[in-house]
Amino acid sequence: MKRDDKSKAILDAALRVFRCKSYHGATTKEIADAAGVPVGTMFRLFPNKEDLLMGLVADLVDTVAPQLFAESMDQVLSDYLGKDMEGAIKAFIHGRLVLFHQNRELISVIHAESAFNARLKEAMFHRIYSPMKGIIEKFIALGIERGRFRPIDPVAAARYIGSAVLYTFLDVWYQDTELTGEVLETIENQFVDLILNGIQSKAPTPDPQFAAREALPWKA
Repeated sequence: MKRDDKSKAILDAALRVFRCKSYHGATTKEIADAAGVPVGTMFRLFPNKEDLLMGLVADLVDTVAPQLFAESMDQVLSDYLGKDMEGAIKAFIHGRLVLFHQNRELISVIHAESAFNARLKEAMFHRIYSPMKGIIEKFIALGIERGRFRPIDPVAAARYIGSAVLYTFLDVWYQDTELTGEVLETIENQFVDLILNGIQSKAPTPDPQFAAREALPWKA
């Protein structure tokens, strides 16, 4: 087995064991056994368990990041200038939800451990979170510049949209929802509607009970 093949087999085994027993509950011997390699061979490639975790991060970056950041925001914006804004944003959201879902086991392990591992947290911040946040900020800023979005803080908007994407992924993952065509389309439509239209009624109806209270004599 070539070195690259061994590394892949070990990382695949580490992911399976981490998923079953958690990072802290797994042992290096269990991972080596699952990979079908001697423990010494594994240690030559990955000196400790944390290096296995960082290897999974590198795997995530190598497989997911190129697709996650492939689209130019200038191109996305120019695609919907004068056209269907909802459709363009839906397509952008669609690609990321499908990508997250396809890599859900890898993402779930890394996401769970990043809260406790400073090295992992820093790697995720600089290699995944920060670039993604920058893309969304640019998307919002260009939309404002071209008159497609109202003037808002792009940083705050990026935080909101990024959090919404993550929560949607976690909701689908926790409930073991299959992203079939109909389910995915419903999620995308709801997502786009909430981003573009918010939750406030266009013409808010006054609460009659509130109005009645305000009219009471002692309110004068």
